[in-house]
Amino acid sequence: MITFAGFFILGIGVIVYNSYKCARIPVYQTVITDFEIQPLKIKVSKDLHAEMLVEIQKIIEQFEIKTLQCFIFQGHSQRPSYLVNMVGKISDNKTLANISEQKLPLNDHTILQATLKLCGANPKEDDSFFELNVLWIHKILIYKNYIIISMSVSNPTYLNSDAEKQAFLEKFIRNKKR
Repeated sequence: MITFAGFFILGIGVIVYNSYKCARIPVYQTVITDFEIQPLKIKVSKDLHAEMLVEIQKIIEQFEIKTLQCFIFQGHSQRPSYLVNMVGKISDNKTLANISEQKLPLNDHTILQATLKLCGANPKEDDSFFELNVLWIHKILIYKNYIIISMSVSNPTYLNSDAEKQAFLEKFIRNKKR
């Protein structure tokens, strides 16, 4: 009976630790320059999808984003769902006035906090961010002088190797073809 209770407590501990780790440690990260956002294979009209891509590209050009730091976080410790965050630094000469009316508390978003820390920002617990735009699967977030393109997606299998993770990321963003 004591052995069973020990295994039960150990199992609960492993689940809690994996959930903690999923929200704070990316399974893959890379830096991409000279990039283009990729059309997603989703079930919406081609016109709507093209409109979403144009809108995202406008935002990237408006803020003069040249380089994105890309992170893949495992969204759930028991399922192959992932959160992709692509972070760019906004030029210092760009004004961020009137970008959004709605401030959201940063302390409610552990993965976003971890992403910002990995990018060199040191967010405080009481900081907030703005949700600039939600384009169905893409969320555009602004924190100080960082823009975050965030999307939550599932995959049929777990991403085990770096090659699988890179191929998964290339579904969303890749280097421009010259």
